[in-house]
Amino acid sequence: MNIPDLQQRLRAFSDARAWEPYQTPKNLAMAMVVEAAELLEIFQWLTPEESQDLARRPDVQQHLGEEVADVLTYLLQIADRCGIDIDAALERKWAMNAQKYPPQAQGPKPPVPVVAGAPAAVTAAATIPVLDYTAPDTPQRFVASLRDTGFAVLTRHPIAQALVEHIYAEWSAFFDSPARHGYAFDVATQDGYVSTALSETAKGRTQKDLKEFFHLYPQGRYPAEVSDAARRYRAQAEALAAELLAWVDAALPDDVRERLSMPLPQMIEASQQNLLRVLRYPPLTGDEPEGAVRAAAHEDINLLTVLPAASEPGLQVLGLDGAWREVPCDFGMLVINTGDMLQEATGGWLPSTTHRVINPSGSARLKPRVSLPLFLHPRPEVRLSDRHTAGSYLAERLRELGLKA
Repeated sequence: MNIPDLQQRLRAFSDARAWEPYQTPKNLAMAMVVEAAELLEIFQWLTPEESQDLARRPDVQQHLGEEVADVLTYLLQIADRCGIDIDAALERKWAMNAQKYPPQAQGPKPPVPVVAGAPAAVTAAATIPVLDYTAPDTPQRFVASLRDTGFAVLTRHPIAQALVEHIYAEWSAFFDSPARHGYAFDVATQDGYVSTALSETAKGRTQKDLKEFFHLYPQGRYPAEVSDAARRYRAQAEALAAELLAWVDAALPDDVRERLSMPLPQMIEASQQNLLRVLRYPPLTGDEPEGAVRAAAHEDINLLTVLPAASEPGLQVLGLDGAWREVPCDFGMLVINTGDMLQEATGGWLPSTTHRVINPSGSARLKPRVSLPLFLHPRPEVRLSDRHTAGSYLAERLRELGLKA
């Protein structure tokens, strides 16, 4: 018996008794707490040893099973009423717990110190910390996280979650409409709609990613069928990105700062290259080409990427030990990662780490995934290093992706 079957039986049970109007999520949660208290009551006066021996007491074990069933019943109903996919929620939470509480069989490993001038390294067991944007020490911890993993995650940031949710909803409807075909991708301007048939092919791969997307540039086309919410998000995210780049710039050791042609925040001032990509990964049908994934392993091209948590999990980052790890992405979090241009500009002091979006399993396969990365690009003439300007670097990478002739 699977979870959807259980939830269907519970719905039928409630409907037959006309209970549905009273079983609001709030009421169900309060009832669940009462049942959990009754569960606790069984253990209240037991010693730890006695509590471990209930399997030998059939009478108490039966009572315990009844209370566990009551708690589980309410949890299933809460998830059902709130549209929570329990399989996906468990996988996501377990992955987060694995990040938060790594195995300590050989004792805890000390954090890698940030040493001026030292080469950047992604530790094999590195986890990505979740940082409070408003905390006074966050700028330093943010840069340390980028140094250690290439990623950082922020909470309590200034990007409005309601705005992000609105964008996800209206652009999902746009991707379902025939209107999207009126904005076909323009290779010359790099803006517009890219279908799953065209999509991207990651460097070193032969299969196209299982995704569709729309490229929004400051001066590019913008669909009349959606509101200006994505434009408002861009303004908020670009302002935050300038601040984050200032945090990075302030932490650079002198020898790395001397490599830069200008301070990092100045590289993106008035840039028309900043790319807002509205991405949708369609539900999986089972007919996908063998080996095709939502987003194959890759590194970002740009300086810095700002990414609100997607509508579904799946983002992973690769450690030096070759192990893939989930990036914390609870709804409302903001994921930041360094790109190849920042690695190039800092001579490797900040790493651009490999990441991917995996195909979901179970019932999550039937759900689309929407995300909203903002790729911060310097103006084309900005010199990144002796060998590249931002313009030459971008052109080289777009040709590798098959998005430029």
